[in-house]
Amino acid sequence: MPAPNRTHQFSFTLPYTTAIDVSVTNFGINDISLNYRYQLVDSEKISMSPRLTLILPTGNRAIGMGTGATGLQINIPVSLELNQSWMNHWNFGYTFANLAQGTSGTTGANTLSTNFGTSFIYLAGDTLNLMTEFIHNSTDSSNGDGTKNRSESYYVSPGLRFAINTKDIQFVPGIALPIGIGPSESEEYSILPGIPNELF
Repeated sequence: MPAPNRTHQFSFTLPYTTAIDVSVTNFGINDISLNYRYQLVDSEKISMSPRLTLILPTGNRAIGMGTGATGLQINIPVSLELNQSWMNHWNFGYTFANLAQGTSGTTGANTLSTNFGTSFIYLAGDTLNLMTEFIHNSTDSSNGDGTKNRSESYYVSPGLRFAINTKDIQFVPGIALPIGIGPSESEEYSILPGIPNELF
């Protein structure tokens, strides 16, 4: 929402999560995020809107939801219009958690995770986009005894999205096929359907 205008915007994320531990499935609210976004650049060919997020420890870490710690995240997204048919998006960020607790134990550890992503979008028509996205995450997780582990993930995700226009609203369903590479390589594949929160 504008706060008070398009240059300064505030939003919040209220995640409802499913956590599976062996044979037990838990449902609940994960850590809530409060977001502030500043529209630093907004031109015809390029836009940049850094985002600062305060992460509140509202999730139940004992059942795999949340870190049990207050966190801070910064993301720097950049969008480029390469020509009339091609768009390129970039996003890079850090997430810091102060004395994250993990799912067991009582001694927290400071964690610092990074995320990186880029995507190329081909405007195949007025209502159809073809997309390919690359995502890398380097994630710290607390063991609950003052130590932490780091995991790496790499995915290439081809997909598409299309617009369904009605009189008053536009729906943009999408579908993607995430493919793990390197340490994320697997013989199993998944399909992610969804409705993106960005309209085109």
